Amino acid sequence: IGKNIVFVEIGVLHGGSLQMWRDYFGKQARIIGVDINPKAKMLEEKGFEIFIGSQSSENFWNDFYKKVGFVDIVLDDGGHQNAQQIITAFKSIPNINDGGVFVTEDTHTSYMPSFGNPSKYSFINFVKNKIDKINYRFPEFKDKNSVEKRIFSISFYESIVALNINSKKSIIP
Repeated sequence: IGKNIVFVEIGVLHGGSLQMWRDYFGKQARIIGVDINPKAKMLEEKGFEIFIGSQSSENFWNDFYKKVGFVDIVLDDGGHQNAQQIITAFKSIPNINDGGVFVTEDTHTSYMPSFGNPSKYSFINFVKNKIDKINYRFPEFKDKNSVEKRIFSISFYESIVALNINSKKSIIP
């Protein structure tokens, strides 16, 4: 709060939450919205940066981070499909500053048949795998994937998962 941060929200709909985040973080925060609906571009009139694209597109995320650079907080409240959540996490984590966070909402969809779950490819199973990868950072192990090296810790809540990003704290001396 009150800092010069870059905040990204995926799934902005009509933009009410963007204004809430602006009020919460303060005017110096750079608030960016991502949505698949081109009508969301109208939110630029209210001072937000809006990017239109599919969160399941790796090319979209590559272009997005080339334009935006590193960010501090990513909040995924987008499509809630397994692939959308996983691709968004995989492409965003390398682009979050140390001390930042990647948050995915509505993770209960990993258990809902209408979202193709339960499945070994659910977002929750993706994150559970990160627990194993984090513990494989121990120096005796050779598995050194770059995405996991950036995740310091994972917090689970009802319908929310937060990945705390800090590559410096993730190094075991």
